[in-house]
Amino acid sequence: MNGKPQRREAKGFDPPPWERDAFEELSRKKAADRAEADLDAALAGLASPEPEPGEPAEGVHDEAGLPTPAEATPAQPGGADGGGSAVDEARTAAMLSRLAEEEPDARAHGAIGLVVAGFLAVLGLMMLGWGIIGAVRTAGVSEAGPVGLIGGVILGGFGIGLVAAAAWLAAKALKQRGEH
Repeated sequence: MNGKPQRREAKGFDPPPWERDAFEELSRKKAADRAEADLDAALAGLASPEPEPGEPAEGVHDEAGLPTPAEATPAQPGGADGGGSAVDEARTAAMLSRLAEEEPDARAHGAIGLVVAGFLAVLGLMMLGWGIIGAVRTAGVSEAGPVGLIGGVILGGFGIGLVAAAAWLAAKALKQRGEH
C-alpha cells in the first residue's frame, strides 16, 4: 500500500485463431519484401561506377577505419521514414474489410433469438397455467391424492424454467443486436 499504482506490461498483439494464418502469411510477405529490398540495395551498390582515384568509395572505410556515413546508415524500406507503412496499412485495411464481410450479421441472429424467446415464453406460461389449474383441481379431490398436486407443481416448475430461459435468451439477443 505504498500509494503507487501497480502497472502491468501490455501484452503484444495476438491475432484470433481464425485469422492467425492470414497474419502469418502477411509477416512472411513482409520478410520476403525486406529481403528483396536488401538484395536490390546490395545489387545497386555493386552496379555503381567506380569512383575516381582521389575520392573515397562508398562502403570503404576512412583513415580511422570507421565506415563512411552512407554505409553507416543504409536506407531501409518501411523503416523510420514511414515509406513502407502505407502499404502495410492498406493491406491491413483490406484484410479487416474482408473479415467484416465474412462475419455474420448480428441483427439476423438477434431476430431469430427473439422469436425463439417468444415461443419459449408462451410455452412456459401455458405450462405454468396448466400446472396451477391441475394443482387446484386435484387439491380438493380425495381420489387423486398427492399425485395430482405433485404433477401440477412439477408442470408449473417447468413452465417457470421455460419463462426464465426465454427472458435470458431475449436479453442475450437484444444485447447482441445492440439494443440493450
